[in-house]
Amino acid sequence: MEPLKQKFAGISILHCTFVILFAAMFLSSVASAVVVEENVRITSGTNQDAPAWGPDGKRITFSSDTDIWIMNADGSNQKMVFGSMIWDGEPCFNNDGSKIYFASEYVSPTFSKFISIHLVNTDGSNRAQLTNGADMRSPAMSPDGSIVTYISKLSGNYDIWIMDIDGSNNLRLTDAPADELAPAWSPDGKSIIYSSEGDIWIVDRAGIHIKQLTDDEFNNDDPFFSPDGSKIVFTSARSGNSDIWLMNSNGTGAFQLTSDTSEQKSPAWAPGGERIMYVSNEGGDYNIWVMSLGNTGSQIEYTPPEVVDSNADDMSDNTLEEIFKSNSILVIASVIIVSLLLVVLIVKLFIRSL
Repeated sequence: MEPLKQKFAGISILHCTFVILFAAMFLSSVASAVVVEENVRITSGTNQDAPAWGPDGKRITFSSDTDIWIMNADGSNQKMVFGSMIWDGEPCFNNDGSKIYFASEYVSPTFSKFISIHLVNTDGSNRAQLTNGADMRSPAMSPDGSIVTYISKLSGNYDIWIMDIDGSNNLRLTDAPADELAPAWSPDGKSIIYSSEGDIWIVDRAGIHIKQLTDDEFNNDDPFFSPDGSKIVFTSARSGNSDIWLMNSNGTGAFQLTSDTSEQKSPAWAPGGERIMYVSNEGGDYNIWVMSLGNTGSQIEYTPPEVVDSNADDMSDNTLEEIFKSNSILVIASVIIVSLLLVVLIVKLFIRSL
């Protein structure tokens, strides 16, 4: 009988060792994925749009209805900077956070009536119009603070342009028949990422090298680099509606960050690298949300889109789903540990019965 016990004991040890190794590998693969640790709405208004981080990540500028505002990164201390009684939007800070570039339908008396790029101090003083002659909008400041990229219709459709911070030395970087939209800088300031016809592209600062990063049937828009340049956050309709996604900076991989029947847009990565701000109409009105991320250094692998069932009404299932989403690693680890304990218990009981 003793050899038989030893045999089963050896099998149980081997089995447990295999399960433990498998569990460690599984948890390691799960832990390698980016995790959404928190997702918080920081505004409660109507038509809150186009948010942009300040250079230190402590302030945010955004458009509220048709005016330019600033607030703290937690949504507190909201203050209007500029309003012209007509449309003003798409703001961004300069490199020291003292000024805001924005697009506006307001024109100075000596300029023709186009959407143009303006500059104003954060206290609302010294507004100046920088562009004229065609619709120009979506300004974005280069990391070194010396160049502003924007889109312009000067050639008939929206192309990517750059200019000096005072509005001089304008240079066109792209010249495609379709509109190029939503330009944003790479962290090293050498390239500009943008969207065109549902795909994401990148062009160097000289306008010589252009590369397509996505090539699929989905609408991929609003790209924005992570601070370390390794990833790109963007919006995509591959899940059935516009959600926030991540991919590697070379266009590979796809990881879904939001999954909701509402529309998500305009993501912007915080300077610290652990938060992404975006706009969502969850609840009916467009407001600004901030998600906190964990394990952002991991490589993005492809994950299939999660299609949301808008007709689902089982509250208990929804509650369990939310618990799993917010504590996925903890839940999986708990299940594996309980399974291991059960296996060990069953083996011990079997051996004792021999």
